[in-house]
Amino acid sequence: MNFKIKSAIVLCGLLISAVAMAQVKEYQQEGNYQNSKGKRDANGNPVGEWQYYGGAFSNTRPTEYFNYDTREFRDYFIQDITTNKPLILQEKGKLNSDLKKTGTWITYHNTRKREAIHTKGNYINGVKDGQWQELYLDGSLQSVEVFENGARRGGTWKEYFEDGKLKSSMQFEDNRPNGDFSETKRFPGYSFKTYGKYKLGSKHGDWIIYCTHSKGEFIYEKAVYDAGRAVGGELKRFNEDGSILNIVSHNSKGEISESKEFYDDGTTKKISIPTASTDHNPATENTVYFKNGSLKEKYIEKKGYYYNIITMKDIEGGNTRLRYTAGCIGTFKLYDEDGQLKSIETLGSNGRRGPYSTFGSVEIDGTAYRYKEVGQIGSDGREGSFDVIIEKNGIQQTLQTDVYFRNVSINQKKYNLEGELISEFNINKSTGEKIETDYYPTGKVKTKLQKKYPNDLLNVLECKDPNGEDLDFGTIKNGTGSFKLYNIEGKLETTYILSEGKVTGEK
Repeated sequence: MNFKIKSAIVLCGLLISAVAMAQVKEYQQEGNYQNSKGKRDANGNPVGEWQYYGGAFSNTRPTEYFNYDTREFRDYFIQDITTNKPLILQEKGKLNSDLKKTGTWITYHNTRKREAIHTKGNYINGVKDGQWQELYLDGSLQSVEVFENGARRGGTWKEYFEDGKLKSSMQFEDNRPNGDFSETKRFPGYSFKTYGKYKLGSKHGDWIIYCTHSKGEFIYEKAVYDAGRAVGGELKRFNEDGSILNIVSHNSKGEISESKEFYDDGTTKKISIPTASTDHNPATENTVYFKNGSLKEKYIEKKGYYYNIITMKDIEGGNTRLRYTAGCIGTFKLYDEDGQLKSIETLGSNGRRGPYSTFGSVEIDGTAYRYKEVGQIGSDGREGSFDVIIEKNGIQQTLQTDVYFRNVSINQKKYNLEGELISEFNINKSTGEKIETDYYPTGKVKTKLQKKYPNDLLNVLECKDPNGEDLDFGTIKNGTGSFKLYNIEGKLETTYILSEGKVTGEK
């Protein structure tokens, strides 16, 4: 009896000792992390909160925190490696004993200003489960999804615009689209609304896209699908008056076999047919016509570029090439649909290279002028100086000058018909800072703005009336607040509301 009791006591002690000696699974950081700091117990197990340091920050700026007692995890973003600006919270939640996400997890927008929730939802053993919400920066609902064991549960997934209106709706079943689908895409002055159905993950039945604008709504695109392929092989796009703009034909495999574009009067504008290619880049043979029906050009296209020109004509039927060699290396002229000279381009073995000119029309104060833009194309696109020139009363006059770096204008000046400077901007290539200045006809500064490339407004440096007196420009500071815009007479036109450099409203 005593032997059994002693044996039991010894066995119990061994079990307790084994539990005490058990090693806790330690968190392993992803990426180029160099160090971690924290405490360990007598058995070498990590306890309490540990700090993890990443990349170039050695052991001075922890970016991740994990508490082995509470299981809470936090991940931060370092917004500036040269200063001690506060870290920005990226996500937080809990990890289970297997270091898999569990419970409620929250991710945050990278606002650099404040904590703003981006997504919020639940994990079970590392996979999403239940309802997940996505929020805009202002806290309004962007989308709602419901998951079950990591897969989208049967039901409807919805996404919203910032104003609360429905952006898209899609029915799911077995983690794939199945049922009604709708989507709205907004653009300045108009929107596209798509309606259709999915069946087992593929488009099925009637699909229609409507174009809506201030004057009404019309059918823009129509097709009938079966298992994701256009039935009858055709997808049609329409003009506002119902005339056909484009017909895309498909073969039995669902591949595009021909695409036709039409002018408003129904005459053929362009026919594109896929053709054999000697490499892995898809190629099409394009035949283009002028509005009068005469042949404009016929060429092979690869990756959006002329690859081989078969023929190129002006509206009278004359050959427009200046020089040309096989493989589309040379210089040639392009004409618009009315037969007007559109561009003079130089192509090398790697695409556009060298001198480049474009031509067109511009209306100024009710009068139309022909313009030409001249410059150089390099390996990264536009490079160096580009000038826009018109002819007024027999005299050439510069309307705009640009200096390009890697296809981005970093310095621009605009002039009026009298040759007076009306606006200019400069972009710092290193920092992306953009200083933009507008002038009154007198030459005095109207506004001088500090922006962040490409066009995020940060601060107003100057805001003057025509006499050079300061105007109330609003409250904007570092991209957030109001900005008052004045007309050429110095009168208030519009007040914009901005957040992080972007317009969120106006009044």
